[in-house]
Amino acid sequence: MKTVCIVGMAPATAELFVHEPPALETWGLNQGHALFTSEANARFTRWFQVHPYEEMVARQNPELKHLEWLRSAKIPIYMEEVHPEVPTSIRYPYEAITAMLGGTYLTSAPAFMLALAIHEGFELIKIYGMDMATETEYQDQRPCFEFLLGFAIALGIKVWLPPGCPLLKGPLYAKTVYVTTSTLDKRLHACMSDRDRLLAEYNVAVGKVLAIRELLTFALKGEGKEGPGRIGLWQDPEGGVHLAETDHTWRANGIKSVRGTEAVDGEGPIASAGEPVLGNLLPIERRAEHLMRDFNTSRRR
Repeated sequence: MKTVCIVGMAPATAELFVHEPPALETWGLNQGHALFTSEANARFTRWFQVHPYEEMVARQNPELKHLEWLRSAKIPIYMEEVHPEVPTSIRYPYEAITAMLGGTYLTSAPAFMLALAIHEGFELIKIYGMDMATETEYQDQRPCFEFLLGFAIALGIKVWLPPGCPLLKGPLYAKTVYVTTSTLDKRLHACMSDRDRLLAEYNVAVGKVLAIRELLTFALKGEGKEGPGRIGLWQDPEGGVHLAETDHTWRANGIKSVRGTEAVDGEGPIASAGEPVLGNLLPIERRAEHLMRDFNTSRRR
């Protein structure tokens, strides 16, 4: 049976495609390569990046190395247009697809993938990592994707969704549903377990934020002056902002070290003279810039 796996980035099921036969036709999209191991990425036979190239350049996250990956890829890359910087780029066949559908109802990259699979006559389409449960995806993208799933089913194409996938699911309208007490108890316990887990994660995150804020407060109190016990901010040649002491060790609240947003409990000094206490703060640098601009604006009023 002619089969294709369409792989998205929803973490619950995205990586399950690796259990499929290695030679199976497998399609990925966007920055998904950053989620998988090199062995998993080697399974992909086609890739989809239909966003305008200039937009990708302007909005890229350097840490994901997405443009570099596209430029070095050995598999076909479906794009808006063939681009000279992506040697294996292929123009997506918009005209053939819209003619098949009778319109231009394609609201997401997954929809482009699914429509092409239908057009190429695959007999079985397996979906991985496509929950479309976030607000934007649910409102704008999920209806189109589910429409195309129905379109495929109407043509006799088999569609497989992984366990737990919310696509093509919903309550049966105008039908009385009886729920047992044991079922309600299970749902209640599951909700309480999720609540406890999320609360624990929240408390950990808040603790890290408070630790970093306290360190930054000490730094700002230094006001750029040198002297014993002063803690100041310094910037490395690459633009990273760091927190460091001037000439001796310092401790606070049992925190041993802080790197980025990771706080590590323990004993001992945070840093000796001149060592960076906070690691690279680039993830929050933009927020800091906005706060500083707002502060400077308020001072001029």
